[in-house]
Amino acid sequence: MGQEFNVNREKNKTEAWKIFQRRLNENAGALTEIMSAKEIVELSMKIEESMKTESAHGTGNPLDEVRLFLGGEKVH
Repeated sequence: MGQEFNVNREKNKTEAWKIFQRRLNENAGALTEIMSAKEIVELSMKIEESMKTESAHGTGNPLDEVRLFLGGEKVH
Protein backbone atom coordinates (compact mmCIF):
# COMPACT_ATOMS: atom_id res chain seq x y z
CA MET A 1 0.00 0.00 0.00
CA GLY A 2 2.77 2.40 0.88
CA GLN A 3 4.70 1.86 -2.32
CA GLU A 4 1.55 2.21 -4.41
CA PHE A 5 0.74 5.44 -2.56
CA ASN A 6 4.21 6.86 -3.24
CA VAL A 7 3.94 6.16 -6.97
CA ASN A 8 0.40 7.55 -7.17
CA ARG A 9 1.35 10.60 -5.08
CA GLU A 10 3.81 11.70 -7.75
CA LYS A 11 1.02 11.65 -10.34
CA ASN A 12 -1.95 13.10 -8.46
CA LYS A 13 -2.04 13.74 -4.72
CA THR A 14 -5.81 13.69 -4.28
CA GLU A 15 -6.23 10.51 -6.28
CA ALA A 16 -3.36 8.92 -4.35
CA TRP A 17 -5.14 9.60 -1.04
CA LYS A 18 -8.42 8.23 -2.42
CA ILE A 19 -6.71 5.02 -3.52
CA PHE A 20 -4.83 4.73 -0.21
CA GLN A 21 -8.08 5.17 1.70
CA ARG A 22 -9.76 2.51 -0.45
CA ARG A 23 -6.87 0.07 0.11
CA LEU A 24 -6.94 0.82 3.83
CA ASN A 25 -10.62 -0.09 3.98
CA GLU A 26 -10.24 -3.12 1.67
CA ASN A 27 -7.43 -4.52 3.80
CA ALA A 28 -8.83 -3.61 7.21
CA GLY A 29 -9.14 -7.25 8.22
CA ALA A 30 -5.47 -7.99 7.59
CA LEU A 31 -4.37 -4.67 9.05
CA THR A 32 -6.00 -5.44 12.40
CA GLU A 33 -2.96 -7.62 13.02
CA ILE A 34 -0.89 -4.43 13.44
CA MET A 35 -3.48 -1.79 14.39
CA SER A 36 -6.92 -1.75 15.94
CA ALA A 37 -10.09 -1.51 13.88
CA LYS A 38 -10.77 1.80 15.63
CA GLU A 39 -7.41 3.18 14.44
CA ILE A 40 -8.14 2.08 10.87
CA VAL A 41 -11.53 3.80 10.89
CA GLU A 42 -10.04 6.95 12.46
CA LEU A 43 -7.27 7.05 9.84
CA SER A 44 -9.80 6.64 7.05
CA MET A 45 -11.88 9.46 8.52
CA LYS A 46 -8.79 11.72 8.82
CA ILE A 47 -7.97 11.08 5.17
CA GLU A 48 -11.54 11.96 4.20
CA GLU A 49 -11.52 15.14 6.26
CA SER A 50 -8.12 16.13 4.92
CA MET A 51 -9.31 15.73 1.34
CA LYS A 52 -12.42 17.82 2.08
CA THR A 53 -10.37 20.53 3.78
CA GLU A 54 -7.87 20.64 0.95
CA SER A 55 -10.52 20.86 -1.74
CA ALA A 56 -12.27 23.65 0.18
CA HIS A 57 -9.12 25.67 0.93
CA GLY A 58 -6.80 24.75 -1.92
CA THR A 59 -3.30 23.46 -1.47
CA GLY A 60 -0.94 25.12 0.93
CA ASN A 61 2.46 24.61 2.39
CA PRO A 62 3.26 20.86 2.46
CA LEU A 63 4.38 21.07 6.10
CA ASP A 64 1.08 22.71 7.04
CA GLU A 65 -0.82 20.00 5.15
CA VAL A 66 0.95 17.27 7.14
CA ARG A 67 0.28 19.09 10.41
CA LEU A 68 -3.40 19.46 9.53
CA PHE A 69 -3.60 15.81 8.50
CA LEU A 70 -2.09 14.73 11.82
CA GLY A 71 -4.54 16.92 13.72
CA GLY A 72 -2.22 19.81 14.53
CA GLU A 73 -2.62 23.50 13.99
CA LYS A 74 -1.56 25.41 10.91
CA VAL A 75 1.59 27.47 11.40
CA HIS A 76 1.59 31.10 10.30
